[in-house]
Formats: sequence, C-alpha cells, structure tokens
Amino acid sequence: MALFCVASATFLLAWHFGRSRAAGLSSGAAGSKPGRGELVGAAATLAAALIAVPFTWYSAVYLPGTATPAVSIKTELTDVSEHVSHGAVTVKMTVENTSKTSVRLIGSQYVLAGARVLASNSVGEQLDATKVHAATEYNYGPGARYNASTRLSPTSLIQFGPLTWDQASLEPGESTEVSVVAFFPAGSFDLLRVGADVTIAHDDRIGVEPFHPGTAAPVQEHGMGTPCAGRRVLVQSWPVEHGSAVEALTQDRREVVLGRVIDDSAEQQGAWWPTVPYLIYQVQRRDLHSCGNLFEEPGSLENASMAGVAGAMAEILVPENLAAPPAR
Repeated sequence: MALFCVASATFLLAWHFGRSRAAGLSSGAAGSKPGRGELVGAAATLAAALIAVPFTWYSAVYLPGTATPAVSIKTELTDVSEHVSHGAVTVKMTVENTSKTSVRLIGSQYVLAGARVLASNSVGEQLDATKVHAATEYNYGPGARYNASTRLSPTSLIQFGPLTWDQASLEPGESTEVSVVAFFPAGSFDLLRVGADVTIAHDDRIGVEPFHPGTAAPVQEHGMGTPCAGRRVLVQSWPVEHGSAVEALTQDRREVVLGRVIDDSAEQQGAWWPTVPYLIYQVQRRDLHSCGNLFEEPGSLENASMAGVAGAMAEILVPENLAAPPAR
C-alpha cells in the first residue's frame, strides 16, 4: 500500500510535467519551463505521499502483524427436556474474534459431561480437608469448587465434538456459532456441564490451506489412534506454507500438529471433568516425530509467540423428572 502511494504520486508528478510541457509546445513556447507555483504544488504532492508511507505501513502492515490473536467464547446449555426415554439438552456455543488481526482456529472441541449431586456432612465453619484438596490440587478452572453441604460425583462423558472446522479463520469482529442437541440417559445426572476449548494462532504467521482435512496418522490395528507415551491420540498435521521466497530461504519447514487424546492411562480420573478427550497441539519443524513431540519436546518459539488456548464452560440443573434418584 505504501509503495502504491509513492508510485501513484510519482506518476501524477510525471504526468503533470508532461502535460505542462505539451501545452507549452502546442502554444509555441518551445523552451518554456514549469513555473514556480507548479513546482511547489508537485513537490507538495510528492511530500504528502512520502509522509503517508509510514502511517499507511503502520496501520496496514505493522499493527495487524503484531496484534495478539484473541477470541471470546460463549457457551450455554438450554432446553433440558424429555425425549422418549432419554433426556435432551441443547448446547449453544459462539466463538468471536475480538482482536485486531485475523485468527486461525487450529482446532476446537467441546465436552458435555454429567454428574450427580451428593449430600455432604461437612456443614459448618471447619473446612473438609479432602474436599479442599480435590478442589485445589490441580488447575481445573471454574469446574472445580468447594461446597459445604454437597459434593459432586466424578463426571461421566455424554458427548464431545468440534465447534468448527479445523484450521478455519476468523476476521476481526467475525464469529462462528453452533447449536447441537445431546441426549443423555434419564435418571443418571443432576447436573450437566459443557466445556469448550479452542486452540488459536496468528493467521498471517501460520499459513495453511483452510478447510483442508490435514494428514491423519494411520489408525493402529489394535485400539484407536496412535500410541504416544502411554496415550492414544488421533493426530493430524498441516504443512505451513511460506509466505515469500525470503521465508522459504530463512525458515525451517514447519507443520501444525493437532492431537485429540482419546485414551490417557497416565492421567488420573478427576472429579470435575472426564479424563478424555482433550486437545493438544504443536507448531514444530517437519522433521520431528509428530506424535511424540506433542508430549515430550518443549514448546517452540511459534507456540510461545503465536499460538494459545481459550476456553469457556457452562452448567445447568437437570429437571427433577429427569434427575438421578436420591442416593441412599
């Protein structure tokens, strides 16, 4: 854009001088020269274009290129009702780009789980050490809590899936919405909980073909996914395209690797969320082992500077006619 401004100003200046000279020749003034006023006007035009160059470059190139990618996620559970012999709930989720640059959604996933509400005998000012430990031992986010009169049973997975296509892009202010229906067994849960996680990156720095399914690792004969350090992972990878010849000469071949962990024997069963599935990602050199590097190699510069994770959660009570019977 900046070069276009300079080129345009130069062209207008040359055209102006050429037109003035042609007019002088046609009137018989063979040796006429541009007047002082014409020179000042042309110089002012060129100066204005040169002054506009840094401002144009700053707003059109620098700011979008250095802006931090950010999204806002909204989750909602509504319309819990009975359908034949099952319960049904509507899961609504919205992802909006709240930053000033385009955002790439490397991968996304929502997890719907259910839990029972059980009575607790720790009512009073004295805190229950076991319940405190369960709520604070790990970084579970708002899903974990301490309640003096009740406790939640370990959660059970009901449904999971993506919020949008992998490697989709959102422009500033653009959003994507999804509304799905999930069924759950009646008489099993008192509380429903949904968590949504999105892995994001700076769209301009991780150029992959949008809506491309990626290259999936071969499925093993015994069990789903690829074995990785005691886990089973569904792995997909996308090669990062170089934006210019300079990048091709100065940067390694890289790939975006997305893993969906579907079996993790190393992870302990938690009270707040199902152990699996969960997302894991890496932006790495293409000569590294995709699956093993997800868990064993330290994060690369691309991960630290261009990629991140955003999440949200929501809960809703199950109506009494669909809730679990009181525990005895």
